Amino acid sequence: MNDGEHICRSIEEMSVRDAQMIRQIQPGGPYTLWGYSFGARVAYETAWHFEKSGEKVAELILIAPGSPQVPGGDPVPAEPAALFRDPSFLTILYSVFAQTISPHRVAPLIEAVRNERAFVTFIAAEKPELDVNVIGRITQLVAETYTPGYRSQMEQHELSAPVRLFKARGDNPSFLETLTRAVKHPATIIPLAADHYDLLKPGRVEELVHAIHRQAPT
Repeated sequence: MNDGEHICRSIEEMSVRDAQMIRQIQPGGPYTLWGYSFGARVAYETAWHFEKSGEKVAELILIAPGSPQVPGGDPVPAEPAALFRDPSFLTILYSVFAQTISPHRVAPLIEAVRNERAFVTFIAAEKPELDVNVIGRITQLVAETYTPGYRSQMEQHELSAPVRLFKARGDNPSFLETLTRAVKHPATIIPLAADHYDLLKPGRVEELVHAIHRQAPT
């Protein structure tokens, strides 16, 4: 996200890089990996890379891996020019900065934005504390993840490690809930009362902490 940092152009590239960085700290397994939201996909792929190389993954913990339900349905993968005219994509992209998809917050954005530059200008006006160049880089990265080529092959990447999935209130089914071949053993799914944006905030993260301890393997 910062100036000079390399932006990975696929989940595959991102997960390989993460595995390399983890090995610099802990050269060998067993590993316990966590991922929140989009990061759950990266954590899954990173775990698969570890297992493929012969390392043991003790557990994979996925926090809110499903996307929030938006009124227009999930964004349709497209090239950036089309994405910035898609109300569903604009809603999800806005939530990255605002941590909400409240209709009264999103409506002015959808009314005003038709391209990437207009989106960055809108966010910069709403959040002057953020550097406009950082806003631009985050915007480009999120748009990149919604282009047709930015996908992973999870249906071919079977994982042996046990998985716990903490599902946020109001989220759509996640990739792990819709793929039947992704894991050898069914994931343990734990529903949360907090929604996608509140579950890591003070006052709500305690629910997640308690659920993790309560559901810990014996």
